[in-house]
Amino acid sequence: MPIDHDDGSSAWVDTRNVLLWGGTKNLMGHDKHSARNVMVFVDFLPAAVAPRLAERVGWSAPQEPKPPMCAGVVTPYPSAATADSWTNNSCIAASAASFLRLLSCNASAPLDGSIPAPLGGNRYFSTNASYELRCGGAVWALADAQARGVDVGSTLHALPTTGELLEMARGALA
Repeated sequence: MPIDHDDGSSAWVDTRNVLLWGGTKNLMGHDKHSARNVMVFVDFLPAAVAPRLAERVGWSAPQEPKPPMCAGVVTPYPSAATADSWTNNSCIAASAASFLRLLSCNASAPLDGSIPAPLGGNRYFSTNASYELRCGGAVWALADAQARGVDVGSTLHALPTTGELLEMARGALA
């Protein structure tokens, strides 16, 4: 993952980055905020697709590849005041992807502090304009997540053109 806070770290603000071939991951810790980032083709694994090139630049295929995702979170939050946030990001996946994997999410009460709050205002792009959020063991489409108060204000789109993708990257870096 290009931004990987899986060490229990806290108090990070990750904004206006262009991330290639992956998104963000948080494990434990608190007060990590991700906003206005552009994640490009989170489902592309260079080491699997071009092993010789990957070896030349030092990439290695993971022993057990993780499923593609924009954000992965494994963290129950002690209070709303210490929760992470994931807002106004753009994430692109060429194939089907679990855009969000919220492993500590309580599917029967997702707003109980077990997911980043706020979470919303994001733009998701995929080949067939499909969205998947994994909340614990449950899998939701965007409308299902939003009906539960999760990822409100986020939108789903077809893949951007090359020009649109470059404009998104320029906007994030401006």
